[in-house]
Amino acid sequence: MPPGITGPGKQTMAPRHLPRGLLTLTLGLALTTTGAPLARADTPADRARQSSNAPRYTTATGAAAQYVADNLSVARASSASGLGVELDALIGVSATGTQSDAAETMLSDVKTYGPTYCPTASPAGHVGACAKLSIALMSAGEDPASFDGKNYIGAVSAASSYTSYSEYVTNTALALVALSRADKPVPAALFQAAIDQSADQWPASGSPAWDDIDSGGLMLTALSHVNDSRKTATVTNIESWMDQARVDGEGWSNQVTTSDPSSNVNTTAWVAPGMDRSDETSQAVDAQSWLVSQQNTDGSFTAGPDLTEPINLMMATTQAIPPLLGLSSYDNTGTTYQPHEIRVISGQPRVCQEIGVTGVG
Repeated sequence: MPPGITGPGKQTMAPRHLPRGLLTLTLGLALTTTGAPLARADTPADRARQSSNAPRYTTATGAAAQYVADNLSVARASSASGLGVELDALIGVSATGTQSDAAETMLSDVKTYGPTYCPTASPAGHVGACAKLSIALMSAGEDPASFDGKNYIGAVSAASSYTSYSEYVTNTALALVALSRADKPVPAALFQAAIDQSADQWPASGSPAWDDIDSGGLMLTALSHVNDSRKTATVTNIESWMDQARVDGEGWSNQVTTSDPSSNVNTTAWVAPGMDRSDETSQAVDAQSWLVSQQNTDGSFTAGPDLTEPINLMMATTQAIPPLLGLSSYDNTGTTYQPHEIRVISGQPRVCQEIGVTGVG
């Protein structure tokens, strides 16, 4: 194996607190360097919890995390108006189990700006923000139901339960992932939106669908944790669309309409884990090899030739880290809050919680 890659084994990415998670990470990494590959489990949700034979590029991801920490001001620059970039940075750093000071700084920013980014008292229209915030907290080992006195995961359930639910595909996928990690049921309106937005082909035409290959990959990851046969046609159609965007021997392009497609770091970072969850692991592992080859000497990643601004480098770098660690993604970064296989239910979240409907994983 190339330098900095450990062998097969269970996904073991650390939470933010070195005292809380470093020992777990150290022991886990020791286990991944030797021994026979773990047998693949029966469900995609299990495979997300128990990594397959995908390599772990620990040297590359360590350098990337250092780049994020050294340039944290870039990730924090827009947090007052929207935490999105900084949340990706928190997810990426948490995946490596390093840079605890940077993680603490970002969690402090979440305390400051989180209530505005995800208004828990009135979350309608903010499902993507609340979901991404919840995912980042869980990746860092924090409870999204009570972080700094706020129930961010409850806001995800509430915002995705309205019968008039209408959000971009990306936000829908983020909500599914967040609920899976938190072991919460999927509101019927949210699941219906996921399969309606891509019922005939990917991407769906018209608003609110977003014709974006990145989102297709994330949706594959999200739907892998939903226990409902109605997703089958949607998954098949998304996989077909991903095949059209694939660049042989590399990764995935962020579009399929060009005659000369080129792989994109951000797109590949989201699609590769999704394809792995859909049993296309060989494609995903090939994409890892291409992805790590795009790293710059300072540890950063460049998404594309025209995407060289500091903010572009930051986003490409933070999103490249998880898939280089055993094809991880938003659904399983960190050692805590691993995904559950969950069922679609009807009714309001409060009713679901009262009758005890939870995941089956």
